[in-house]
Amino acid sequence: MKQLLTWTKGLFDSNYQIYNNSQIRASLHFSSWKNNARGIALHKNYYFTTEGFFNPVTKIRDENFQDIGVITYHSWQLKATITFTNLEHASWGYTNGWLSQWSISNHREKQIQYRSSTASGTILSNNEDELLLLSGVFIREYFSRIMILILIIIFLPALIRGF
Repeated sequence: MKQLLTWTKGLFDSNYQIYNNSQIRASLHFSSWKNNARGIALHKNYYFTTEGFFNPVTKIRDENFQDIGVITYHSWQLKATITFTNLEHASWGYTNGWLSQWSISNHREKQIQYRSSTASGTILSNNEDELLLLSGVFIREYFSRIMILILIIIFLPALIRGF
């Protein structure tokens, strides 16, 4: 069953709310200074904790703090892989050059497609997997934060030299 969801976030905020027919279905609350988040869904809570700097990974834990998955990033390709403890895999990647569309799939029965504008977007999903849904949004925010950091590193010296 395909379902169309919407999501919103503040312009300078990293907290996402996901809606189904104007009813909140899930939310993702990010830490201000770390790439960590708490996902609150209808059935469970999830914790995303990023570790490492040069080869970062994000551990996914359930509400009992049991490891249930790991996100591995392929930063130069702007892609990621999720490996769940049941050995199921899912792939995440951008699907357009503007980085406003991305998808996540287990290459079998579960596919989720995301579209974004500045602070909102839509999600087209063919499944009810809350963890996969939240993981797709988490990875997007992770890459958005990395890109902002790179832009600051590139343009800050130019701004400083200008004064």
